[in-house]
Amino acid sequence: MKPGTKMRDYSKPAPQSNPAAPRKRIIKRVEPFSPWQTMVHDRCTELGISTRALADKIATSRKRHEHTTLWAWLRTPEGTPPSNSYTEDLNRRLAAAINVHPDILATAYEESRRKFMISSPTPAQVGPMGVLRMLFAGSNRETWTKAEIVKVIDDIRGC
Repeated sequence: MKPGTKMRDYSKPAPQSNPAAPRKRIIKRVEPFSPWQTMVHDRCTELGISTRALADKIATSRKRHEHTTLWAWLRTPEGTPPSNSYTEDLNRRLAAAINVHPDILATAYEESRRKFMISSPTPAQVGPMGVLRMLFAGSNRETWTKAEIVKVIDDIRGC
């Protein structure tokens, strides 16, 4: 150690600028509430498996999921992990780790996606005139050409 350098005392808590100020969390997290989240969380609780141990159980030689990723998936307000990262292989490995049949876990995942996805109504639900009204009312454009209107109508008719 160089002369004149201070040693840090790790037995004391780190100094904060304002200890009374609450810490802000950038990403909102909630308790598990969707069918997929509650199934995985309840099975882990029953088996006494932490998210770190679960991450180790579902790891492969090529792909390793971090325990923080699993923790975030179980507490995301959307109710499910992102669909691009939740694969059939991951579903199979996760089901084996928590002793659940893969089909049951996949069904819970799909129910969570359908139930908690926020989406606009489909054109078939609104009807063609409703779609036209939503399109034109929500537009900032003052004028529409004949070709643009015909294309919009053709697009709606194709739905």
